Amino acid sequence: MGLKANISFLIESVGRWLNRESLKKRYRSTRIRLLKPEANKRAFLVLGPESHGTHLVTDILLNAGCIGHAGNHVPWQPDNKELIRGIKKPWEYTFPTDLQPWDRQLPTVEDPIVWRRSIPHGKQWIDISDMINILKERHYAVHVVVVTRDPFSAIHSQLKWRHVKSLEKGKANVSRAYLHIFRHLSRSRTPYTLVSYESLASYPKAQDFLLEQIGLELPERRWPIYDGNRKWHDIKAEDTLADFPEGWYPCKAGHKGRYFEQVEKGYQKMKEQELIICGLARDVMQALPRTIARIERLGGKFKNYRVVIFENDSTDGTLEQLQYWQKVNERVEIISEKLGARKWGQVQDLGRMAQMATYRNRYLEHIREQQYQFDYLIVFDLDIPLGFSYDGIAHSFGYENWDLVGSNGILVPPYGDPIPNPIFYDAFAFRPKGNIPPKSLQKINALQFQRGEELVPVDSVFGGLTIYRAAGILAGAQYSGEDCEHVMLHQWLRENGFDKQFLNPSQIVLYSGRS
Repeated sequence: MGLKANISFLIESVGRWLNRESLKKRYRSTRIRLLKPEANKRAFLVLGPESHGTHLVTDILLNAGCIGHAGNHVPWQPDNKELIRGIKKPWEYTFPTDLQPWDRQLPTVEDPIVWRRSIPHGKQWIDISDMINILKERHYAVHVVVVTRDPFSAIHSQLKWRHVKSLEKGKANVSRAYLHIFRHLSRSRTPYTLVSYESLASYPKAQDFLLEQIGLELPERRWPIYDGNRKWHDIKAEDTLADFPEGWYPCKAGHKGRYFEQVEKGYQKMKEQELIICGLARDVMQALPRTIARIERLGGKFKNYRVVIFENDSTDGTLEQLQYWQKVNERVEIISEKLGARKWGQVQDLGRMAQMATYRNRYLEHIREQQYQFDYLIVFDLDIPLGFSYDGIAHSFGYENWDLVGSNGILVPPYGDPIPNPIFYDAFAFRPKGNIPPKSLQKINALQFQRGEELVPVDSVFGGLTIYRAAGILAGAQYSGEDCEHVMLHQWLRENGFDKQFLNPSQIVLYSGRS
């Protein structure tokens, strides 16, 4: 047989093989279209270029009830070299036990499931259509979540995790990855949802919106998210997590000049003072990243600061996060106890008051026992996700003759949208000046204070944050539970000569219905 005959035979053989493969694919495609999902089983594929947040999105879906695993985050480590060796098909991998279960054994009855793929995955440009078809053959309705991310941060993250060796390769891979993903989605006609890493990291509601879009129920607690973009843009935590919308509550007409003089005077004074910040913590992990950033930002405005937190009985990771904070910030001290104590809601029960008084006395006792040197003490609620006005606190320090200054606590809707007639919150801790019987909570909620107004004399106020001069605390001030614990502390201070107690309308704290 001559050369031409050999070539002709080879071409004919390849043609027959391609025709058979084409027929197989057409048959398989037709059969898949005829299959209907059994019992509405759902499979979610999470796709995106490397270092774009596919692990994060998978964790969010797992937190919402999906079955699966986000997979190992460091495939370049020696123990995980199987990730990049001997790959045949995505479902035929042999991985360590902490990797995704559907890489080892495909699902059959599990519902709903989540399966993650960064593109490339294990150095391979995998056949996404084949993954989708395999799931459809197992009677799953497949929906894809495609993750996007700021390219600058993502490519620098790729370099860190050794996915690529150069910026140029990273850029090329990202472009190719999206072309690869959408080519397969178009080919398989698979529905998809786009989600932005930046939205998830910046806005709590974005997580809820994603789950609503893809038909998953909202979990009791959102998945905690750390913004991994900040470090690549040289943005400090205080510029993102610790911000406060000062412009939402403008200064009262005619008071602006005096207000800003007080604020500037206060900031100058704060630079010369030593501060202790105290608070209680139980199951506040959702609010902690912002709370920690705000405390550190506020403390940085003083000559020196220290933080003393009493934590008890948390079950959501609060203690672990506080302990890590203590490890990385030498100014932080965490007092933690397992008490098995009842967890109260926002109720006006004397049992709750006595319990809270006991907890708060723990940080006061610790401060006195340690004989810390300080000029002022701030007591702050750690579960206020929208924070407090830094200018408002400086405004308080612009005044001289006071023993304590409490806050203008305002209740706003979830996620902090300002409203025309804000609700004055924490009414139970508020008492007007002059031994006047307390008003109804509804009347106190209706009180209106505006930034720039003068300090208001009171017999008690908290509002989420109160500043105390050290003299009263060091004199032996104590909380007790015969009434709201703040009211009883302020009564002790008055009875012992520390009776210059005020509410500052400019010292704004924002409460919200959700963290």
